[in-house]
Amino acid sequence: MACPHCDQWALVVADDNSKCRFCTVRTDALDYVLHRDIGSNASYRRRLSCDNQTLVCSVLTAAFPDVPVDLCFDCGKTFPR
Repeated sequence: MACPHCDQWALVVADDNSKCRFCTVRTDALDYVLHRDIGSNASYRRRLSCDNQTLVCSVLTAAFPDVPVDLCFDCGKTFPR
């Protein structure tokens, strides 16, 4: 997905190690939402199976650049909207 700090498609989401492979800044779900553009629809909430507030809603990923998905920053899974 696009890194909220450098805007490159290099943010890799992984357990406790979500980091941009371009600018190397670490990003969690809250940091991602807070650093997105004001017009972005991104928000975050608790994912019940992970029991953490790590599900970021309505994001674009490199795999689906035109289709918003929900992405869990804890387990890395995506879910269609």
